Amino acid sequence: MITFPTAQPAPAIKRRSVQVIALAYATILSIFVVTQLYSFDDFILIIDSLWLPGGIELAQVIAAVIVIVELFALPFLLRMKLSQAFRGFSMGCGWVAAGLWLVANIWVATTTNEISNIGYLGSVIAVEPGLVSWLVAILLVALSVISSWGMHSKKTK
Repeated sequence: MITFPTAQPAPAIKRRSVQVIALAYATILSIFVVTQLYSFDDFILIIDSLWLPGGIELAQVIAAVIVIVELFALPFLLRMKLSQAFRGFSMGCGWVAAGLWLVANIWVATTTNEISNIGYLGSVIAVEPGLVSWLVAILLVALSVISSWGMHSKKTK
């Protein structure tokens, strides 16, 4: 017998503050997605300016992956009615989104290229690599960890 996944309400949260933190993370990711999509052609060039191996083709793929992962992290953070599998996938996308920006900061810090925009907000507002970009990346990781710790479901079937 084939059973299809059914959407279920989000599990109870451990603390009320976790929901506020998840909404803050969702707000940040929403702003990122909107600004990156608004200037997507320039966003690809910003990712290409990181001098990743693979050239412009890899930059196009990575730019698309960043936007998609940030977008798919939102259903978990907004506590939408989802199947267990998609809830886990969405939570993982939140981790990947934060991890990609942390890796981008590490890459910029360890390579010799000089760039003027890390790409958080596409080309709408330039965020220079440095202390601010590191603080944003660490904030994203912290928000991701706290959100998934406080809102994950331990039910498995």
